Amino acid sequence: MLAAVAMLSGCYKNPDMPMQLISVDKDAIVSAATGAEYTVSVVSNTKWKISSSSVDWISASLEQSTGNADMVITISPNAGEAREAELKLEAVSDNTVSAEVRIRQASAKDGGAISISELRSMSKDGEKVQLTA
Repeated sequence: MLAAVAMLSGCYKNPDMPMQLISVDKDAIVSAATGAEYTVSVVSNTKWKISSSSVDWISASLEQSTGNADMVITISPNAGEAREAELKLEAVSDNTVSAEVRIRQASAKDGGAISISELRSMSKDGEKVQLTA
């Protein structure tokens, strides 16, 4: 009987673990010079963290979480030149699993808004830019 148990336990295989996933509902945030708060929905099946955002004008309500979460990104008012940053989220156990949110904020000197040509310059090759109010 002990031999039968040993044979059966040798046939058991661990089920494949699902691939880790992190995605965000916004690839880019464009903010007026006055600053604002934006909600970014994170869809994930793993523990994740913010791995890059070394600028002092952007803060996030979550530095890390597990699974799906809504994160509030706060952009401070800008009295200077237009500025850009990238917020990168990555899996804690595998930094190759990641998602990015590009952030651009208008200059107060240019009327506080971003021009259409600046918006177009934010798009990646072949990517469409969609504006929502």
